[in-house]
Amino acid sequence: MDIETLQDEVDVMHTEQAMAALEQLVPDSLAHLTPSVRGRFNNAILNIAVNRILAEEGATTTSVILARLSDAIISGRVPTSSGPIDLLKMDD
Repeated sequence: MDIETLQDEVDVMHTEQAMAALEQLVPDSLAHLTPSVRGRFNNAILNIAVNRILAEEGATTTSVILARLSDAIISGRVPTSSGPIDLLKMDD
């Protein structure tokens, strides 16, 4: 196995771990919110995520990442903590 493939596997593992952590934290956090705030949670978390990506990657790369996400969703792919979609790899 070459170093690039190994790094890709490590990156996927870290993404899986981050998603699993969020999947545990989010329900507990939502339980303490009012229904009206819980109803806006998905929109809020998406806006936070996009702003974080913009700050790290810039507008052009963020646009490409979001387009790749859109393509994945439209083609029926569902990201899970055990099978995340790698939106940063531009050669897929």
